[in-house]
Amino acid sequence: MGLDRIKNGLAVSYVDHNTIQVGFENADDHRYLQSVAARFGIIYSRPGNGICHQLHLERFGVPGQTLLGSDSHTPPAAGWG
Repeated sequence: MGLDRIKNGLAVSYVDHNTIQVGFENADDHRYLQSVAARFGIIYSRPGNGICHQLHLERFGVPGQTLLGSDSHTPPAAGWG
């Protein structure tokens, strides 16, 4: 699109598909995502908080708004109403 920057009304980082593992890798990923969210003013939905498909619809979905960067099941959350 040729844009250097964008302005959005809301950004949410969900950690719901990468939660169970015996090693340290997931915990490291979660800490990194949480630190990026804190740095850039993004809402961080921690592991165990729920599945993004339903959480976004219940907590953040607004009729008429556009939802970008979601997984394949979440886009309907932007079109409800």
